[in-house]
Amino acid sequence: MLANDARMSFVELSKKLGLSTRTLRNRVRRLRTDNTVFALASLDAGSIPGLIPVYLSYGCAPGGAKGSVDRAMLSHFGASYLTGQFADPANGWVFTSASTMADVQSYLEWAKLQPGVASARADLLTKTTMFPEKLIELLALRGNTVGIQERATL
Repeated sequence: MLANDARMSFVELSKKLGLSTRTLRNRVRRLRTDNTVFALASLDAGSIPGLIPVYLSYGCAPGGAKGSVDRAMLSHFGASYLTGQFADPANGWVFTSASTMADVQSYLEWAKLQPGVASARADLLTKTTMFPEKLIELLALRGNTVGIQERATL
């Protein structure tokens, strides 16, 4: 049931399963303790004033430059990136934030100029997305918690 609707309330779920709410809560608590299920922060990034969520993806030219491009991305966006993907041998991306559309454009232009980058693209995120702890840390440093909700992902 949780696989079909992880947001179902304990009361509703207990009625459907024929269990008491207390029993259900204890079972879910045990699943969380065993790291079988866990809660993630959910953020509507577009709702944070002054933050433009940017998904910057890039493809690397053949020839082994991917590692140096990844290091350049991490170094350049180290203070502002929220998450990234660097395991693909030809492509990568960083999810970062910008303050203005001019910043978004400069991020894209900078990425295209990096040695070994064959292509780059900047997309703006407009939907609610799940985020790791790094985002929560960055927002806490900024003193900004608008739009953050803890939601159980079961």
